[in-house]
Amino acid sequence: MSTSAVKAMRSRTDEFMERYARLLKWAQKIPDADRDLAEDIVHEAFLQFTQSGADHISINNFDQYLREVLRNAHRTHLRQSTPRRFQQLSAIAPDAAEALMSDADPRELLQARDMLGAICLYSCWRKETSIASSVLLLRFFHGYYPNEVAKLACKTRNAIDALLKSARRDLGIYLINQKSGEPRRARTESSAPLSEQRAHLAPDIVAELRRIIFAARKGQCFQPQQLLATYAGGEAKVSRSLLSHLVSCPRCLDAANDILGLPALRHRSPVDFLGKESEVTKDA
Repeated sequence: MSTSAVKAMRSRTDEFMERYARLLKWAQKIPDADRDLAEDIVHEAFLQFTQSGADHISINNFDQYLREVLRNAHRTHLRQSTPRRFQQLSAIAPDAAEALMSDADPRELLQARDMLGAICLYSCWRKETSIASSVLLLRFFHGYYPNEVAKLACKTRNAIDALLKSARRDLGIYLINQKSGEPRRARTESSAPLSEQRAHLAPDIVAELRRIIFAARKGQCFQPQQLLATYAGGEAKVSRSLLSHLVSCPRCLDAANDILGLPALRHRSPVDFLGKESEVTKDA
């Protein structure tokens, strides 16, 4: 490496390190990012920045540029951590998650997809009468972190954990009944039975499951002012019917995301959720 290249590298390093504390603070604002994760993201950002060869002198807004580097580092972290993120599905369907994460026999993959489809349809049916099912769909099929679900539902983190536990217990009973041959109840007015949907399953299983969720929407959409009034209060309360509608309505859900300062649904890509490549235009 030439002397000029060494000097340029040192200059970029100094510029980055001068802003280290600020970058770390930014990284810690990422949903569910503790200090260790924030430090990992900043470290990845440092590697990307120093290896890019960017000349900070020619950058009009250096801080804004570093924010974008940080976002890219976060996306890199998501791609590298997708096996762990994918294991989230094991909390509700361990056999299905294991099959989808491995080089399973095609018949096992079909069974795994069918099981997740049954769980999705049942949860869509149950969310009309159980807020726990809406919480489960947000958490495992839309990719919201527990703290984010708590904001959408206007509940404490402990309450969300309890609701997830309740939803999993309910699912366990449902799956046991399915194996014992009891009639399947998991269908909505706007969704065909699972047996009728198998031929239409998309290669991206989570994208297809989301399509089923969106098809289960009921009721009229809410105006942004209505949602703002709901969430603006100090002790806001979100009804079961409202949360059920949000889960199945991308428009209203994104309006709520915007009010609460949460990443939009389109940035919670199924390909990020399952570990495939995707272009992400904006991050947390």
